[in-house]
Amino acid sequence: MHISFLQESQENTSAGISENMYCRVVGSVRVSQEKKNVMVFKITQVSDMLEVDAHELEVVHARLKIRQYKQKENDSIGANSAGGAGLTNSMMGGLATGKIRKVHN
Repeated sequence: MHISFLQESQENTSAGISENMYCRVVGSVRVSQEKKNVMVFKITQVSDMLEVDAHELEVVHARLKIRQYKQKENDSIGANSAGGAGLTNSMMGGLATGKIRKVHN
């Protein structure tokens, strides 16, 4: 994955951030020529590990709620259709989630 910074100077944008450090990133993920790119607008250090724990719990909760929603929709569609195909080929087929990651250069 390629990471680029919106500002001209990477040093000014990532001051205080080093490798293997938890950080909060505000940016945009794009795919170009089958490669993921991150355009970083802002990056700050995470100083409280409770924030990391809370984020991980939010991600797990979101996955469980979407799974619950998919099951409810599949059950509803299955009950109303003879084939009972459900939402297997729909846009509900996946979930993109983020996780606070360590900075890697």
